[in-house]
Amino acid sequence: MLVLKNLDIDLFRSEKKTLLGFFSLYTILCIVILIFISYLYYSFQKDLMLQE
Repeated sequence: MLVLKNLDIDLFRSEKKTLLGFFSLYTILCIVILIFISYLYYSFQKDLMLQE
């Protein structure tokens, strides 16, 4: 019960910096992967259109 009352998480400054760095890296990698998949899809669709 005591855990439910104390939901305030107190992170140290270095932990906040690490967490921010992790989320930044995760976001950048997700964007790069989405751009790569979009480029592949565009290339395949372009090739299909030119073949017809």
